[in-house]
Amino acid sequence: MKIRMIPENKVYAGTPADIVSKLSADAIFLKHKSPKDYLKAVSRRLPSIKIEGKTLEARCEALLRGMLANGMAKMIPEEAFVDQYEIRIMRSVLGISQERLAHRLGVSFATVNRWEKGLHVPRSGAVIMNLRRVAKEL
Repeated sequence: MKIRMIPENKVYAGTPADIVSKLSADAIFLKHKSPKDYLKAVSRRLPSIKIEGKTLEARCEALLRGMLANGMAKMIPEEAFVDQYEIRIMRSVLGISQERLAHRLGVSFATVNRWEKGLHVPRSGAVIMNLRRVAKEL
C-alpha cells in the first residue's frame, strides 16, 4: 500500500509495519527511532488515534487507520495492484463491514474475506477500478 502524508506531501509504501518503520526513521521528535517508540510517542501526542493490537503489525495498521481517518494521510491507489492491508484499512476507515464492501464492489463476502486475509488479490480490472472509487471516499 501507499500513503501520502499531509501536509508534508511525502509518500511511504509497503506493509503497515514498513510504513511505520519509515515514519519512525523520519521522525524529528524521537531519539530512538524504532517503530515501537514511534507508536508510543504518537499515542501520547495524538490520543484520538487508538493504537491497539496484539502484534506490531496490528498496531501499525491501527495507526495508519487513525491517520487516514483524521486526514493526516491519504491513500494512494496503485494502478494494477491492491494488497490486503489497503483493503482492510480502507474498509475499516469507511466503517463498513466486509459484507457491505462486497455488495458495493459486486463480489461475495467470501471474496473480500480472502482478500483481507491475503489468500487472494483482486485481479479484475473492474473490481480494482471500483476499489479505487471507494478509496477516493477517504
